[in-house]
Amino acid sequence: MDIKLEFNTYEEFVLCLQNKEWEIIKHIVPNLIEAYNKKDNKYVHTLEAYIKENDPYWIDVTFITTDIPEVLSNCLDSCIKYEQYEWCAEIKKILDNNVRNFPPNRVMSGTLITF
Repeated sequence: MDIKLEFNTYEEFVLCLQNKEWEIIKHIVPNLIEAYNKKDNKYVHTLEAYIKENDPYWIDVTFITTDIPEVLSNCLDSCIKYEQYEWCAEIKKILDNNVRNFPPNRVMSGTLITF
C-alpha cells in the first residue's frame, strides 16, 4: 500500500478517523472492497499515517478482514455524500451477503483501528 497521509498530531489523526473525514475514507473503502472480494488475507493494510509531532512516527492503518463489512457499513454515508455510487453498490452487496448485525458507528477497538 502506497497511500501515506500526514498529520500534525496523533489527536488530529484520531479526530479524522472519528469524523470519518473523506481524506481517509476515500483511501480505506476501495482497499477494503478489494480485499473482501479477494478473501485471501487475514489483515488488510489500507494506508499509513505519518504523525509529525515531537518525535515523528508512522501508524499503519490495518483492518481484520472479518471487520470489513462493519467498517464499510460505517463508511456508507460518506460514500453517498461524495457520490461514490459504485462503492455504495459494492458495499451494499457485501452487507447483503453478510448476516452479522453491526453496532452503529464503532470508532476504535483494540490495537487495530476500526470504525
